[in-house]
Amino acid sequence: MENNFSARMQSLTDDELMDIVIAKRTHYQPDALTAADQEMYKRVTSNPELTKQMLHRRSTFANPQAATAPEMWKTAKWGIMGFCVILFAYELISKNYSSVAFVIVLNYFVAVFIVKKLIAQGKTFGHPFVFGVFVSAMLLIVRFTLEMVFQAISKVP
Repeated sequence: MENNFSARMQSLTDDELMDIVIAKRTHYQPDALTAADQEMYKRVTSNPELTKQMLHRRSTFANPQAATAPEMWKTAKWGIMGFCVILFAYELISKNYSSVAFVIVLNYFVAVFIVKKLIAQGKTFGHPFVFGVFVSAMLLIVRFTLEMVFQAISKVP
């Protein structure tokens, strides 16, 4: 007997479907989750208010202490600023005195842009503070990679 997950998911209310998509994913088979995700996508694309509810529910589930996007941003901002302090110490230890301010300001503003964009889309993970630190650290890794590539290119005869 074949289960018709699509029909079942279409019969659910928005709240029931959000529960499946966000909080109860481990309780369902992969085919049922695919059907739930597809149905939720259909509903979200045609209803902006449902999109806001989905973002709120997802952020509440991911971090009950920061239930809204502005609250998540406030906490993530502290993670970005904390990483900038660590980056400042690193730049001083590595004796990069000439561009320390530029590097830190650039890292801060790019991280702010990325974190705000991801929070608005509901694509965060864990605690917002850790999320801010993680994005800033990834930017530092990108910078190191680009520096290594530039140095390798400049050494080629």
